Amino acid sequence: MNQVEQIFRWAWYYDFGTTPEQSLNRLIGRQCDQSTSHFRMSLDDLLKKFEQDILTQGNSSNVDARAIAGAIAWEYEENWRGRFSDRFQHSRFGDGKMWFGEGIGWGSVHTKKAREFHPTMSDFQLQCLRLEAASAIKLVAEIMNRAAERYFKISEGVWIRDVPSVLGLLFNTSDSFLKKSAEKRKLDKCEPGLVVTLTISQNKMASWIQANLNRFSKFKTNPKSPDEYYAKVDVE
Repeated sequence: MNQVEQIFRWAWYYDFGTTPEQSLNRLIGRQCDQSTSHFRMSLDDLLKKFEQDILTQGNSSNVDARAIAGAIAWEYEENWRGRFSDRFQHSRFGDGKMWFGEGIGWGSVHTKKAREFHPTMSDFQLQCLRLEAASAIKLVAEIMNRAAERYFKISEGVWIRDVPSVLGLLFNTSDSFLKKSAEKRKLDKCEPGLVVTLTISQNKMASWIQANLNRFSKFKTNPKSPDEYYAKVDVE
């Protein structure tokens, strides 16, 4: 917890006599299991206690699990303003219904993106999904899996599942960016040994993951490659 967050929590408690989480729970009359949320658990605790979940989801989604750990870590450590804003996101009341904000929880997945994977869930359920560690890890893996699948299909053979920085790049950017990038690198013919170079330097998450790969070495998994020819990826 940084100094700004400590001051905010002190001021909130001074004004309202409760923590921000307690105030939120009273307001909505319901609560998620916040015991594994980033309100109660540090990143180090998550990476230690949910190591097996991260590895399992990497294997299940056929992506290098270093990307899952790296994306969650970047959102927690480097996008601390976004994490800090999670306490304020529940901000629209008008008609008496609680409206939830955008990116929230582990991985800071936006509501619209989360709904694509869980279209029948309520706003409240989607909030809990992203705040609770196990389900948030699974969602991050699912997003990366679909991004890799789409990239391979649109590019007709560029395989990114074993490149954590590229998975982080596509996790952190839009579907339109993915489509444009994959179309730009569409292969006329995929031959054995082909390598495609992708630029990650303009994306903060991707660059950070690439620079910190050694930190997440214990999460390395080995995605199963396609049976047909495919192009591997290098980054710059």
